[in-house]
Parts: sequence; C-alpha cells; structure tokens
Amino acid sequence: TQGIDVAAKAQIHALIHGFVARGGGALIHSTDLAELTRLCDSVLAVRQGRIAATLDRTAGLEEPTLRAAIGG
Repeated sequence: TQGIDVAAKAQIHALIHGFVARGGGALIHSTDLAELTRLCDSVLAVRQGRIAATLDRTAGLEEPTLRAAIGG
C-alpha cells in the first residue's frame, strides 16, 4: 500500500479484514511495521534472506518487537 492515499489504504485494509473474517487467508509483504501490526495475526521477520523470527499476535505483536526481530 506504499504510495497510495490514506482513504484507499483504509479501504484495502477493510477488504483484507473482511476476506479473513469470512475464512480466507492473506499473505502480506510490507516494510511498514505499523501496517503489519494492524493487519497480521503472525509475522515472519526475514533478515538476509532467512527467517529471523516468527512473531504471533498472542505473544504481543508490536512495532518495537518487529523492529528488533528484523535487526533494526
């Protein structure tokens, strides 16, 4: 969603949430950590082409935790 206006981004997020609520699944790739915390139930943090961490919402999926997992 990089480079699109705020209203369009909100609409895309709503579509993703609706799809998942109906039983679908979504795979999201983003460098926007705040976006990942809003959309994802779990995140695979990738560093240098390898999975560096697997983070889950139930264990606390927050921006500082994601930043630490990717080495930032």
